[in-house]
Amino acid sequence: MNGNVNVPGASAADLAKVKKAADDAAASAAKAQKTITVVPSQAGTLIYTGEEQSPVWNNYDENVLTLGGVTTGTDVGTYEATFTPNEGYQWNDGTTGAKNAVWTITKTESTTLVHTCANNVHILTGLDGKSGIISMQFKATEGFAEGDTFTIDGTEYIAQQMNGEALSDGFFAAGAAVSCVVDTESRVVNFKGGGGVKLPKLDSPAAEEEVFEGQEYIDETGAKRVGTFTIEDELAEQAAIITELEAALEEKAPLLPTLSNPATEAEILLGYEAIDAAGKLLTGTADPYKLKTGTLAGSGTGNAVSVTVDGTIDFALATIVNGSQTFIWAICPTKTSLQNFHNAGNHATSAGTASVSGDTFKYTSTNTNVITYYLFYK
Repeated sequence: MNGNVNVPGASAADLAKVKKAADDAAASAAKAQKTITVVPSQAGTLIYTGEEQSPVWNNYDENVLTLGGVTTGTDVGTYEATFTPNEGYQWNDGTTGAKNAVWTITKTESTTLVHTCANNVHILTGLDGKSGIISMQFKATEGFAEGDTFTIDGTEYIAQQMNGEALSDGFFAAGAAVSCVVDTESRVVNFKGGGGVKLPKLDSPAAEEEVFEGQEYIDETGAKRVGTFTIEDELAEQAAIITELEAALEEKAPLLPTLSNPATEAEILLGYEAIDAAGKLLTGTADPYKLKTGTLAGSGTGNAVSVTVDGTIDFALATIVNGSQTFIWAICPTKTSLQNFHNAGNHATSAGTASVSGDTFKYTSTNTNVITYYLFYK
C-alpha cells in the first residue's frame, strides 16, 4: 500500500487541497493550546497586618507560568511580580518574555475603640456596625491575664496573636496603647506578636537589678521588663557581706575575753560575748543571776525566820556580828564545803544557823542578833 487514497469522483488536486486544509487546522489548534491569553492578577485584597504576606493570583497555573519578581511584602504599598511562560508556551502576542503583574497591600481606616474590663471580660465598644477586615486600636484600662475573653459591641470575639497562638499572660498592660486587626466575619481579634516562651509574672514589686541579666518577666503591674542582675553582682554582694563580718569580728576581738577551754553559749551569761579556744565568737544565752539583799533579826526563841525570792536560790552570803566575832556564811545547796566560810566545816555557830531550800533562806537563832543576807537566784 503506497499511502495514496482513491476517492471516486475526486481528482488528485482536490484531495491535496483537503489534506492541506486539515494540516493547517491541526497546526492552528496546537498553537492555540500553548498560547497564554491573560496575565495573572491579584485576587482579593491584602490588608496591612505588620506581618509578611503574599497575594493569591487569578489565572495562574504553575505548570504554564513561572512566578518571579517581588512575591512577598510587609508594608503598605505597591509591588511588582513577574510571570514567565514555561517552555512550549507563549503569550498571545507571540512573545515568551516575562510580563509584570502589580499587587498591593492596603491599610484600612483605623478605628479607635473604648476599652473597659469587668469579671475578666475585656469590653470594646465603638465599631458601630462596620464590617470586614478593620484595623483598630484602644487604650487598655486593665492588663490582660491568661483566660480573659473579649467582646466588641456586645458580640463575643476570639482573641489571638497574628500567628494564631493564644494571648499570653500579661500580653498587654494597663495604660498601654494596643493595636489589632478585627475580622468581623470570623469574629476574631488579631494582635501583633507571637511565639516565644511564656514570661513569668511576679506578684511582688521587683526592679530590673533584682532579676538575673537577660531574663524577661512581667512585673506586678503587667509591664514587661528585662533583668540586669549578674552572677558577678551576686558574688560581689556575698564578698562584701563576708568582709563586713570579718571587719566587725576583728574590731571586737581585742575587746573580748578569749577562753582557753571549750565553752558553749549556755555557759556564758546572757548578752555577754567571748572568743572561744577555736577563735569562734560566742554570745551567751545563760540567764543572769538576780540579787536580793536585806536583814533578818533572830527570833530569840530558836524559831526560824525566813525570806523568799521569785526563783531558785543558787548561792547565798550571810554576815553576822556576834560579840567580838564576825561570821560569814557562804551557802550553796550543791556545795556543802561552802556552808561556812569563816568556820570551815560547820555553818552552825553560837550566832545561830542559816540554810537555803529552793526559794527560801532561813535563819534560826536563840538570840536577836541581826544577820545581813545576799541571795543570788534565777
